[in-house]
Amino acid sequence: SEYDEGMQTFSSPVSVPCGGIESSPNPEQCRITIMMAVLYNLGQLHVRIGEDEKAANFFDRALILGRTPDGCLDSVASKGRLSTSAILHNLGHIKYRGGHYTEALEIYTEALNIASNTFGSDHLDAAATMNCIGVIHFHTSRDNMDKAME
Repeated sequence: SEYDEGMQTFSSPVSVPCGGIESSPNPEQCRITIMMAVLYNLGQLHVRIGEDEKAANFFDRALILGRTPDGCLDSVASKGRLSTSAILHNLGHIKYRGGHYTEALEIYTEALNIASNTFGSDHLDAAATMNCIGVIHFHTSRDNMDKAME
């Protein structure tokens, strides 16, 4: 389904886009790109083995590198490419699974703004992120209802 395709974009390992540091016209940017891809892929590995704190640490480090002047993060996800929205989506998912709904909502909202501004709100990346935001609102409302019933 299109939903599965959209979610797969956020959870797949990424490849290293430059051919090599020595042959690159901007070796520092290539080095940072390689480091970001490695950090992101390590984050994905830790997600898969259930080590969310370690995964979040790797995603945070990749995001920080990507936001440096030599960083070259794409704004949005594409197959096999690292992007701000993919990192944010993964960080949001970790916060959601940990029950930190407010933090997850903030992170997902940033990812949604990036995807919507780049492609429009009807794009697959925006839709997948809106779904996650909807799930958080569902759980938040349900938790508040349960508390009210006590």
